[in-house]
Amino acid sequence: MIRIRTALLLAASTLTAPATAREGNAVTVYVNAKAFTADSADRVVDAFAVEGDHFVRVGTRADMAPYEKAGASLVDLHGAFVVPGLTDNHFHGIGGGDDVALVNVRTMDELVAALRTAAQGAPTDKPLLSNSDWHEAQLKEQRKPTWADLDKASTTVPIIVVRGGHSIFLNSAALKKYGITKATPVPPGGSIERGPDGELTGELVDNAKKLVPMPAPTPLSEKELIDTQTKMNSFGVTAVRVPGAFRKGQILDVYALAQKMEQAGTLSLRYTMLRPGPGFAGGTAEALKTGPQQDAGDEWVRIGGVKLMVDGGFEAARFTQPYAEPFGKNGTYYGIAVVPPEKTRADVMQLNRDGWRVAIHAAGDAGIDQALTAMEAASAEKPIKGKLWAIEHGFVINPAELKRMKALDVTASLQDHQYLAGPTEEKMWGRQRADRVTPAKSYWDAGLLVTGGTDAPVIPENPFWAMYYFASRDSISGGAYGPAEAITSRQRLIRMFTINYARMIGAEKVRGSIEPGKLADFAVIDTDLLTAPVAKIRDAAAVATYVGGRQVFAAGATK
Repeated sequence: MIRIRTALLLAASTLTAPATAREGNAVTVYVNAKAFTADSADRVVDAFAVEGDHFVRVGTRADMAPYEKAGASLVDLHGAFVVPGLTDNHFHGIGGGDDVALVNVRTMDELVAALRTAAQGAPTDKPLLSNSDWHEAQLKEQRKPTWADLDKASTTVPIIVVRGGHSIFLNSAALKKYGITKATPVPPGGSIERGPDGELTGELVDNAKKLVPMPAPTPLSEKELIDTQTKMNSFGVTAVRVPGAFRKGQILDVYALAQKMEQAGTLSLRYTMLRPGPGFAGGTAEALKTGPQQDAGDEWVRIGGVKLMVDGGFEAARFTQPYAEPFGKNGTYYGIAVVPPEKTRADVMQLNRDGWRVAIHAAGDAGIDQALTAMEAASAEKPIKGKLWAIEHGFVINPAELKRMKALDVTASLQDHQYLAGPTEEKMWGRQRADRVTPAKSYWDAGLLVTGGTDAPVIPENPFWAMYYFASRDSISGGAYGPAEAITSRQRLIRMFTINYARMIGAEKVRGSIEPGKLADFAVIDTDLLTAPVAKIRDAAAVATYVGGRQVFAAGATK
């Protein structure tokens, strides 16, 4: 491995070269590799050649002879494992956030301490916010903060702790500032959480978050986008799909900034962006008629469709059976329809008429039914088969719904939430349902296109953790859930994060595999993902990452 790193560090002088810069038609030949191509035959080859930003030949060292004789540059990979560039199908982790970072806290006391430090000297007429990059599953206590916990940080500064895209937690000062009491009407599609004693906990879920007017974040900066792509490149990731929204701003702001960076030659990560649809801020039908439309852009930055949402996350995924007690509230709580089914149906039909590709967040089996019913109505009017529509997350699905997805040719966009949040899901939904969460094998066996990702930042963005979860069904603190749903084929596992992603966004003819004519996006990995013990996948790391033939990351390199 030292020899591999040395060879790649010698090549790392290109790290600062513009993304669009090419040195004529120079060819680089990579030899002594173990490269999983993800082509139709899942070939493994030992050599490949890159000219400009494309692969031009893939095969054996002997196949590379014409290029070597012509003076091509030669990189000896000394047996290193190579994959097509890795991808993330559901990534909100753009920008680090300007608010209180909780990603590294491991106990409730540490969470409170971080907020207390930030609250010292903070104004009492403005809210103090956290970043959303944390989850209670990372805490020793395995629970969410209450207003009483947050009051230990401050009783005078309004505190809003943001967790993912579905919940916020308020201290007593924030509850008072926004006038939230036990008498506050619960907005449709939301929840104002109460404890067993009937008192407010301080948590607002989904549409109830709208009771709190959140301050506008500072605009996303070019540095933040560069920091994001640098981090993802360090994992071997070359492309991400950004679904709908994130804390730092609006999708169209990112689209414009990424295009500006592309023109300046500073992009090293390919973006597919889903515009927010009805139900999201700025997602009205009228708004969608302006700005970039379906498939606008290019292979660096593109609009991949529209995202909708029908139910919530861990607290509000909508099921056909009630939540486990006490969350089931004596058998009366089934989750939340954040949008009424009839509106979902109308929105989806209109989006289909307007030519949009639709991806719907649907977590519970009742939520999935709502999404599929709307898709079926749209398809009856204008067929969606082959149009690359998707169900996002699909936590708990039944066999009949799998058949309906197959009939519609809908993609399964899956993530590794359970690796971090398995105990949370078990507590809220019961063990039987927890064992059925994100049943990747069942999706594959149903003949669906299956892709993988993380849902960062609420779940860590490490693709190797996600791969490990799908291969093992293990969780950080709760053991394995439903191991029969593990993806035991390593070829399938890698395809979830490479060629299947390319197929999902309609780009399989130009990227996603190591084949002549395709964009030369690839990563050198320190672990043989085809043969290593499953446990080793979790600790795998990228040695080098290439996007369009340009090395954008080398372990140990500095810029």
